[in-house]
Amino acid sequence: MSWSPTSISSASARTKPLSAVLIPSRWVGPSGWKIAVRSCRTVCAVAATVIATPAVAVAVAASSSSVEQGLGAHVRRALMQRSNAMIQFQRIMAFCCALLLAVSGFGAKAQQVATDAAARRALGDLAVTAYASDGGGKLALGDYATIAALDRVLKGESDAALVARGVHTLRATELELTFTPLVWDGLVLITHLKNPVRNIGLRQLRDVYAGKIKNWKELGGTDAPINLYSVAGPLDGVEYELRRALYGYGHVPIAAGRWYLNTGSLEAAVALDANAIAVSSLSNAFANKQIKMLNLEGVVPSRVAVRRGEYLLAMPIYLVSRTVPENPHAARLQRLISAESLTRSLHARKLTPIRDASLLTKVFDHRREQLLAILAVPPEQPLSPDLLAPQEIEPRPGTETAVSGNNASMAPAAPETEIDAPASTRH
Repeated sequence: MSWSPTSISSASARTKPLSAVLIPSRWVGPSGWKIAVRSCRTVCAVAATVIATPAVAVAVAASSSSVEQGLGAHVRRALMQRSNAMIQFQRIMAFCCALLLAVSGFGAKAQQVATDAAARRALGDLAVTAYASDGGGKLALGDYATIAALDRVLKGESDAALVARGVHTLRATELELTFTPLVWDGLVLITHLKNPVRNIGLRQLRDVYAGKIKNWKELGGTDAPINLYSVAGPLDGVEYELRRALYGYGHVPIAAGRWYLNTGSLEAAVALDANAIAVSSLSNAFANKQIKMLNLEGVVPSRVAVRRGEYLLAMPIYLVSRTVPENPHAARLQRLISAESLTRSLHARKLTPIRDASLLTKVFDHRREQLLAILAVPPEQPLSPDLLAPQEIEPRPGTETAVSGNNASMAPAAPETEIDAPASTRH
């Protein structure tokens, strides 16, 4: 199943929420409370005018008739009527204030976004900050396993989800959701900081996860058992993407000996075990000084290497929402995370916006075929350079490929560094 840089979607249906019926749509959103304030002020002003007019009339009548019938009785009657009018006015004011608070609450209601651990650590705080700075509004993130996050969107319990894997086509309910890739991340193999092994091959990695390679000595390390750690959740984002890369399917069993709640607890465990190996994401692991990321087929894991396709294990992070009806809050979140203003922040986290790796995005499905072709080569045979670095991936530093029809021309381009300057404006 292929996907475009825009989205993956299929049909679904959901009942219109009750709040959409009871509350005018113009009152809900970042500026809805302002409209509510103006409306309530108008109501209060009209009420004050209506209530005050009889009181003034009574006072005038009292003053004119006091000459004929005596001042005392008419003044008392006027004061009593005015007191009753003020009580009515206070009741109307209390009702308007209650209405204002209720409507303001609807306007400021936090949008619920479910996240798995890898996506939360990669994008969570950036999403919250960007959402709040774009005209107000709150984004409430909830931590869940990947499947639980997707199920919350399906049930309407969350407006959207941020997860570190694509659709699992064998799980029919996920076909009712839209998976929109936001950024490119990388899958990285992590081990203890003092482990002497620096590099692992893709075929070696497959055999470690299959339980065929059990000793670090087979990878050029010490004579010690390999302790394979994994996240326990079924179809977990990072684990799913690695297994799909190694075996073609994301639900294949592996030979892990220990299981952990999420990538955070997984990294903490690896930092304590000199013989451990596990998978995490580049955005999660790069800043952890207690663990070491292994090179893959001799390539150092980095944002630039992922973007150019030189690092084999690329992984998108997705925004997931219901396909029908479309969720305006999910569309807003997609726009904010994809904004040029966040480019530097994303780069600092070793993430690349989807728009900035168009060739990698275009050939991602072919990348899976490339990985399976590499894995089909017998372990005793060397890999062809063509298998490791296809020509259609992003160009290397100093060159830029311009494709027209079937012809490609090369033009000089500025070298790209690991921490890039903000991207220029695109037209």
